[in-house]
Amino acid sequence: MTKKIKFYLLLLFLTSSLCYLLLVAGNIILKRTYNKNITSNYSEALEIEKNRHINTDVAEIDKAVKEGYSPVLQPVFFDFPKRIKILQDLVYKYKYVPLGAQPNKDVYYCNEGYGLIKYKSDRYGFRNPDELWDIEERPDILLIGDSFVHGACVEENFTFRGQIAKTFPLTFNLGMSGSQPKLYSRTAEFFIKKIRPKNVVIFFFANDNEGEYMTIFEKNFIKDSNNLLNEDSLLLKEFYDEAEKLSDLYVETEPPKKRLWERLKDDFQLEFFRQILFQIPQKSTNEAIDTVINMCEEYSCNPYFIFLPTSMFWRPDSRQEDYKSKIKLYLKNKHSLSKNFYDATSLINKNGKEMFATMGPHYSPKGYQLISSEIINLIKNSKP
Repeated sequence: MTKKIKFYLLLLFLTSSLCYLLLVAGNIILKRTYNKNITSNYSEALEIEKNRHINTDVAEIDKAVKEGYSPVLQPVFFDFPKRIKILQDLVYKYKYVPLGAQPNKDVYYCNEGYGLIKYKSDRYGFRNPDELWDIEERPDILLIGDSFVHGACVEENFTFRGQIAKTFPLTFNLGMSGSQPKLYSRTAEFFIKKIRPKNVVIFFFANDNEGEYMTIFEKNFIKDSNNLLNEDSLLLKEFYDEAEKLSDLYVETEPPKKRLWERLKDDFQLEFFRQILFQIPQKSTNEAIDTVINMCEEYSCNPYFIFLPTSMFWRPDSRQEDYKSKIKLYLKNKHSLSKNFYDATSLINKNGKEMFATMGPHYSPKGYQLISSEIINLIKNSKP
């Protein structure tokens, strides 16, 4: 190899390295600037949540733990990217992708001004009276969604399930905090087939509009990934007993430097640039819509789709208008189901801050009640 060729190769290497380092620096600056702008838009709200946590949550959680309650182990804790690796390893060990939290467990959830929410989970880890699963009659409604459907952060009688069950008693809550559309799809596939409800209501929120990334909730990520639910055996309890021990260990031993390295690793992998350039924000949502509709066609249920707006005080999100419009158009153009879609935006605008909790971004008891009434009317009025 001649000196000239070596020189050009070295020059190419140095130029490429410089360009890469400039991209890394740009990734860091843009991400920090973006996050700073986002948080500055609701700095007052963050201060309220911070003070609530210090002045109320810590003491209430400590009391709950002493009373024998455990934190809810949400399915997202087991997911990619960068959750708790020792929990992700359990997914492979048990060949099980979690759809709910710990089964038959006294758990504490959250507080946003109405006290720390505590409840006993059902046999699949969801927030339902366990005896619902023993009723042989066909269920009225299946609810699928994230923390809002889970019931953050209100007592059971104020949740969507609690409100809707006053009209449709056999209503099941399959909501889990932190969930996203791919998890909605897997939940729908398993439980629509299992309990064959008359109606399925799936909820979407602005933060469901995320990019595509590696997730345990991909279809066929693990073959027969719901085997523990199918067997309805002690293995499900063993899975979560081990997960609780490992999560406690993680909290006690995880060094701050490692978390810092994880953040730096994102920058070296140009994560922020890749999110902007390569995400396909509607793909997972469309999959969830298609899954619910296809399952309902197969098992004779009526699908409904609800869009829940965020608070411009607690969590301003510029994505939600575009996201909502795309959901509505997809339902209209692909499935001719515009009549089965409800957007709660006008209700939020009409009632303002009263729709939201006093110390957090989820709905107030009034907010849950008003939206539940609209959902009940939607189901009643759309039936043939």
